[in-house]
Amino acid sequence: FPGVVLMAGLAWIAETALLWILTRLAGQAPSYMAVLCSTGYANMPSALLGSVVAAITILAGYDLSQGSPLSLDGLWPGLAAGDAVLTSILQLIDLFTLWSLVLTVPALQAISALTPGRAKLVVAAQAAITLGIIAGFAALVEAVSQLMSSL
Repeated sequence: FPGVVLMAGLAWIAETALLWILTRLAGQAPSYMAVLCSTGYANMPSALLGSVVAAITILAGYDLSQGSPLSLDGLWPGLAAGDAVLTSILQLIDLFTLWSLVLTVPALQAISALTPGRAKLVVAAQAAITLGIIAGFAALVEAVSQLMSSL
């Protein structure tokens, strides 16, 4: 459990840093602490409701190593069609994460002078970069796994 809390905290700090950089590239200069607070509030539904869903699914005997039952992979199991990289990405995208991304747009507008269109673009870029990093790590793990199994 302490490792999960530590990883969640590090993910929050990394997400904030990326969002702060992208907001600065969009022509605004909010403080890092303002972006940290805004992302914290925007991610609150994901953190709280995700924890409730995790507790319920564990009590129901669902294997969380396969992702949340409310993830895109959980809602549409055949969507990835056996592709390990796509499966890992779909396991990370759940309804609460999408909700938090939507809440990040007005949060960015509240702390900076971003227009709604630019705020959406910044949040979409942050989500795309994050998914790209995750896909890269998943592909690397898959390649190493295949290499090790062929030895």
